[in-house]
Amino acid sequence: MQKHTTFLDKQQSIEIISQVIENTNDLHNKLGEICYMYDNEGIKLSETDTYQFFINHLIPKNATEKTLFNLILRAMYQLEVKSGGSAYFVFKYTLTLLRNLLKHEEIYNSQETVLVEQLNKFWFESLKPLMESSSKVSNERIIKNTVYNSCSSNKDLACAIYEALMLSGLEGKIFVENGKQKNYIVELKNGYTFQKSVEPFKFLLENDTSWSRSQVKMMIIDGMVEEVSEIDKLLNKAGEEKQPLLIVATGFSEEVAATCKMNNDTGRFDVQLLRLSPDVWSLNVVNDLSVIAGTTPISSLQGHVISLIKWEELPTVDRVQITLQQTNIENSSTQQSVLMHTKNIIEKKKEANTLVEDIQNIYDSRLKTLASNAVYLFLPQMTEIENKSIRITVDNVLRNIKSIIQFGTIDLNKFDSNLKLTKTENKLETVVKNTLLEICQDKQIKEMPLMTVALGSIIVSKMCIMIVGSSGFIITTS
Repeated sequence: MQKHTTFLDKQQSIEIISQVIENTNDLHNKLGEICYMYDNEGIKLSETDTYQFFINHLIPKNATEKTLFNLILRAMYQLEVKSGGSAYFVFKYTLTLLRNLLKHEEIYNSQETVLVEQLNKFWFESLKPLMESSSKVSNERIIKNTVYNSCSSNKDLACAIYEALMLSGLEGKIFVENGKQKNYIVELKNGYTFQKSVEPFKFLLENDTSWSRSQVKMMIIDGMVEEVSEIDKLLNKAGEEKQPLLIVATGFSEEVAATCKMNNDTGRFDVQLLRLSPDVWSLNVVNDLSVIAGTTPISSLQGHVISLIKWEELPTVDRVQITLQQTNIENSSTQQSVLMHTKNIIEKKKEANTLVEDIQNIYDSRLKTLASNAVYLFLPQMTEIENKSIRITVDNVLRNIKSIIQFGTIDLNKFDSNLKLTKTENKLETVVKNTLLEICQDKQIKEMPLMTVALGSIIVSKMCIMIVGSSGFIITTS
């Protein structure tokens, strides 16, 4: 298919942009109505799901609209990362600001670099000080109202999210997992939880279900344990010291597992074995476990010999709980080391910058494992479409709450008076300021976090300046 490239000069671009704004304004006028319609998959669209809403409804009719809509969606994404449910602000502010900018020839005929400098001045002298002087929100009533309002009519979900926030603390970690039950479950988990990466021997667990001990010696082996003689001295020492021992390795022979079972049953010692899962989820788990335990893995590649390891060299962790589904390890003495290790994993994830979903999932799984004192929100059984919708809502609410806690909501009187007191030295500052005051009268925007409006106005204003301040558009059509 042959592609055609057309260059639109400044005047042509302005005329087409004006037309696109008017066409898009039809969607804006119908926004309240459309938000409560059902999409073709039967899921109700709510105003808290605005980013997904706009992805589904900002459908370009021509190449110019495609260019502009992509810019708008990119700005929405930038702000959504900082504050959930903020795409509505981006959409309304973009339409209003572009319409106001195009009324002033002296603005759209100015150089883009000059306009950016003027906008930066407005940010540093007006909006940034307003954000920095804002007070953090710690009032539970405000947080609860925000959660319940964001979840619309789903009171069960709102209750679960609020309970998760109260359990985790305002700076804690919350993970959303799929459950098999009929209702929402919120669970606080202490320690580091491994779910897919390690497997216990069922017959070694008490009543074939679980094993829980305090002050546990840990031995982490990057390799197989083939012979009982390799760990015989340690097994005997575990019996003498009456201290539980956990051995983690790539695998164990039947002889080793059977020996541990027989001696556990007779009470000679108390030993558990964990083997690495034979799949991608066990990648790097030896390193993660070693950091948690505060040791280095025993590896033949490093010249280590298992039979030469002394009991005194093995680290002791605070507590270990093992079930068929997961292994949880608590160890307060290595919290700082785990924190540094986690930061390194995050940096590696950023450097990888891959779009391969499996690799991203492995990084995310490791980070989730290394999050101690985390809260898990288990979703009830539901269809895949409903599950996706609920996850979007939870994600929006949590990011929204984080913004409100840090910067508060808009105090309209203070916001209005601060902007009116700001001295404007050029037409661009005047237009941006008046546009902000205009759209902040919108009921939905009034309830948004201050950061959404302040930071969002700069992100969108820069985009609008790029649109009206450019010398023209290059449009490619098929």
